[in-house]
Formats: sequence, structure tokens, C-alpha cells
Amino acid sequence: MNDAIEIDSFKIRIPFKDVVIIDYSVLSNWILINEATGIIDDAEFKKNSLSFNIDGIKTKFAIERQMLNKISSDLFLIILINSKILKVKYFEGITKDNIRLVYSYLMSLNVAKFSLKTFLNSEITDVDFKRDRIQIYFKESIKELFELVKPTKHKENGARVFNKKNNQGIEFSRRETTSINTAPFLKIYNKEIELKKGSNDSKLFYGKFLFQLKNINELITNRIRCEFTIKNKKHFRIFGINDTSLNFILNIPQKLKKEMLVEILKKHIRFDHLFIEETKIKKILRLRTIDHVLISFCNILLNSEMNIPLAIIIRTVTIKIPNENGVRTKTQKRLYEIFKTYCLDDKRLEIISLNSQQFLSWLIS
Repeated sequence: MNDAIEIDSFKIRIPFKDVVIIDYSVLSNWILINEATGIIDDAEFKKNSLSFNIDGIKTKFAIERQMLNKISSDLFLIILINSKILKVKYFEGITKDNIRLVYSYLMSLNVAKFSLKTFLNSEITDVDFKRDRIQIYFKESIKELFELVKPTKHKENGARVFNKKNNQGIEFSRRETTSINTAPFLKIYNKEIELKKGSNDSKLFYGKFLFQLKNINELITNRIRCEFTIKNKKHFRIFGINDTSLNFILNIPQKLKKEMLVEILKKHIRFDHLFIEETKIKKILRLRTIDHVLISFCNILLNSEMNIPLAIIIRTVTIKIPNENGVRTKTQKRLYEIFKTYCLDDKRLEIISLNSQQFLSWLIS
């Protein structure tokens, strides 16, 4: 499966002078934007927009008056666009290769006309990037991810786990956050559950465009999605991106998008003792299944009230390993080295399961 990071949704700001209005009802949908932040309030946008919902594909239009200073302003056509517009190509995400499909769909709604060039050169905000992977035992991984969450004094910046029949995952911060430096929005969730059992719109879209695909089971079974939001120009600048035109953002290399994801993950997850150093990542990924089994036994004894020294515990859990060619001795040395490297409090080795390690290593690779 292609696990590239691509655009899932965005708002685009098209200069009004480059637009020909066809549906004049959009002219009654106005929003005022703060010049300092450039952030469009989601609640206000939803309230004051011309909305379309066709087979679960939601598209919204509004007119924005952005204040340049106290006495002057500019007008823009704002459109909320998401990758469901791609229909059967939904899982691809919005890319430079399929952006013409997005443009054609917008033209078919007959709200406004503008050239493809104008579309590509217009600025975008509230960009959601997505990355997908097939991941079994996701429910268990959520629990372990939550254990790695950095503590915060601000409730709205913390993590929330959801494990319902129609919604499963973990969310960091809130989508409408303005704390882009310290608590950017991040969500990891079960895309299969969301499409099959989520909102009526999701189920309608799935039934209309995806269910009939020949390889739908391969595409959707245990499909997990990671989404992160880059709010505005200021947020993009953090990653050295000054051009926020749609065309430029579509051409951001995968390497930079992965670096963006890693930096956002670091804002929320305690990688310091497990994943922050590349050398430790490589060591952890070299752990074998038998290592994890032995570590589990060691942790049970370390957490008991018997206060057994680590060296004796290691000898105990490895006693049945044949010592032909020094295998048992080498295993004991390796276990002791693992505990000394990763043990946080000299009582218990904090190391997540192999399944979750692979999931996290995928996120940051």
C-alpha cells in the first residue's frame, strides 16, 4: 500500500477579482478574517457558507473580506475542499497528479468560474495531511501511545482516546487550536471504522464510491490514518515554507512532509527514552520476538514485592535456554544491556510492544 503523505483537505483563498460568480446566492455568505492570524474560524465558516453535500462529498463556499489595515480590505472566494471529491481515487489523497479532478468537480458545482492557473496560484490554509497504513491490533497500540503522551496543564492541548463502535483512535490537541508552536493538531484513527460505521455522510460515500472496488477489502481492512494540520502561513514558515500557494504545497517533497509529521509528533509524544535518537531506534527495531518475551517475564518479577536483583532475574528467566555455543550467556548479556539502556526507574523496563514499535517507527520513518 502506498503510505505517502498527501493532502486530505484544505481551504483555498481565491482573489475575488479573478472569479466570475455564477450562483449569486454565495454573495450572501460573508466572513471576516483577522489579518494578524489569517485563521478562518471553523464555526463561523460553517455557519456562513454556501454548502453542498452530494453523495457524502461536502464542499463549502463563502466570501471573505480580509482587513489589510484599518481602512482597506481585500475580497476572496473561500472554498473548503476535501479528498472525497476524488471519489474512487479517495485513498490517493489530493496530489499534483489528480488536482485537475478536484478543479473539474468545483467547476461542475456552478458556483463560480476561475482558471486552473488561478486555482493553483491561490493560497491555501487549514491543510490536513494524511498518511495511511494497514495496522492490526490498533486498539492495543492506542493504549500504549496514550502512555507515551507528554503531560500538559492545558486540557485542550492534551490527548483524547476514543474507542467506540463507530470511532476508534487517539487525538492530540484540537483542530481549531491556535497553539501551532506547542500543540498542533494530530489525529490517528481507524479509517475502516470511520468509513463503514461513522457518520451518515461517510457511510453514504463509502457505499457510493468505494464498496464496489474490486480490491476494497485489501484497501480498507485495518486501514489506519494519521492526520496532522498545518493551520496557516505562519505555521508553514516553521518548516521553512514561505510559499503557500496550492501549486507549491502540492509539490512539497515527501522528505519534508515526513519531517513535518515527526516534529508534530514530538510535540505530543515522549520519544526521549525510546525513539528520539536514531541510534536507539535502530537498537529497538533489532529486538527479536524472544527478547520481548523475556523482557515481559523480567518486568513481572521486577514489579513484584520480592526485590529480586536484576542479574538474578535475568539468570532465572533464561535458565532453560541451552548454552550450546554460549547462547544462554549471550542472551543474558543482551538482556542486561537492554535493561541498562532503556530502564527509566531501575524497576521496570518501559518498552512498548513490538507491534506498537513498528507502528511508531513507521510514523517517524
